[in-house]
Amino acid sequence: MTKFSWWLGAGALLLASAAHGITVDGYVRIWGFHDVRAWIHFHAQSPSARSDSTRSDGWAGYFSIELQPGVYDVVYSFANFAPYRLPDQVLLFDTTLPPVELYQALSGPLSGDFGYDWVQIVDSISVEAGQTLTIYPGARLLFEPRAKFVVRGR
Repeated sequence: MTKFSWWLGAGALLLASAAHGITVDGYVRIWGFHDVRAWIHFHAQSPSARSDSTRSDGWAGYFSIELQPGVYDVVYSFANFAPYRLPDQVLLFDTTLPPVELYQALSGPLSGDFGYDWVQIVDSISVEAGQTLTIYPGARLLFEPRAKFVVRGR
């Protein structure tokens, strides 16, 4: 199969499926909370796609939405929690996305006690001079690639 015929076949499939919506579903969990609803945003990245949003149900975190087939950036969000991104999702048929967990976002100066939570470090954190931060066993800190942990205190 030549590259041209592959693209022609893929284009015909996309045009045929564009007339009908597809169902996209999945689950999102908000760490440490129950019975809350997260936002799931679908940002169109191809001409056939149409941006849209939905919310998960309160208890199980399940969501379902009907979309036009296409390529989307999918962003999960909840207030004061780090967003989770699934870029360039090719959604041409009914699809179940992988389950996602959102973690509380932290950045900036910290002090005091840090317990047994999961948190996502979205920007650099620090312990300033004269301050103390105690991190207990079991705490999970998930650092974004460019985030740093600077300790000037204890």
